[in-house]
This record gives sequence, structure tokens and C-alpha cells, in this order.
Amino acid sequence: MVIIKVLLIGAVALSLIGICIRFWVHFEVEVGNDDSTYNGGLFSVRNYEVSSEIELDAYAWDCLAAANCDLDDDTTVCKTFEPLYKSGRLYLQLEVANLIVLFCVLAYLFNGIFFKKDISHPILVHSLPHLAWIIHLVAIICWAVVAEVKFEMGSCDNGSDTDPDEKWDVCISLGPVLTIIQLVL
Repeated sequence: MVIIKVLLIGAVALSLIGICIRFWVHFEVEVGNDDSTYNGGLFSVRNYEVSSEIELDAYAWDCLAAANCDLDDDTTVCKTFEPLYKSGRLYLQLEVANLIVLFCVLAYLFNGIFFKKDISHPILVHSLPHLAWIIHLVAIICWAVVAEVKFEMGSCDNGSDTDPDEKWDVCISLGPVLTIIQLVL
């Protein structure tokens, strides 16, 4: 019983860490005078340099996409950053549903251990953990499909060979690896 509690609490902790961690994607752009490296999380890029004097700790993917997408949604910037913020939003919605299911399982487990009574049907208690991992799997798959990331940890260099209407290559970082580890739990 202790192992089940530890695994459930570990799954909840990894789910919260996965949402908050700022190491989900990375890619490099070397086009003309622009030599930028983008490292970011689900919702924002880390250490975004606005100008030579101003650098922000976090700058949202949708803020990067909005100005270019409003003018022309067939640009490289729009095709790269818009899927990143849409996929982050979708992942968050599915993970919140996953956390609700996991908290229900923890509540049932808490009542079973401390009060020695079952407050629901046993089939429900056994099916909720399966529902949680299925929702989490769907969240990972939807994020990867919508963001159109490459599951590579190496260098994602985007040079001048990228057409102006193509998406830049985006590689994964630590965040997706943690979510896959959580799936195993």
C-alpha cells in the first residue's frame, strides 16, 4: 500500500513539475544577422533578447507569434511559434484533467487507508488510475503532434536553407522526457 501511495504522489509531483519546468524545447536560428538560440517551456521562451540592452527572463510563445501572424500567417516565425503556444495550452488542459483524476484516486486511497472504508465502487477506484495514464499519454501525443517537434535531444540548427514559408526544426529538451518517465509510473 505504501508503494502505491509513493507512486501516486510521485505521479502528481512529476505532473506539476512537467507543467512548470522551462526546459521543453530548443532550437537555433542562423539567418542573416539573426543568430538566436531559443530554449523554452510549454508557454514561453527563456532569456529572450528583445534588443542588445534588454533581455527578458520569459517571453510567451504567443507574443512572439502574434505580430507576425497578424500580418502574414504563412511566415516561418508564425509557423514555428503558433503551434508551440497552441500545443502548450492543449497540454495544460489535458494535464489539469489528469491531475483531477489523480487527486480523486488519492482521496479514495486516503479514505481507504485512514478511515478503513470505501466511498465508491471498487471498479471506479481501479479504473481511475488507468484513465489518468491514458489522459497523460494523450496529452504527450497531442503536444508532440500540434507542436510538430522532433524527438531529438541534439542540436537543432536552422540555417539559411530554411525557406521563408517553412517551419523551423524544433527539438525536445528535458520536459518531454520527464513526462514519459511519469507515464511509466
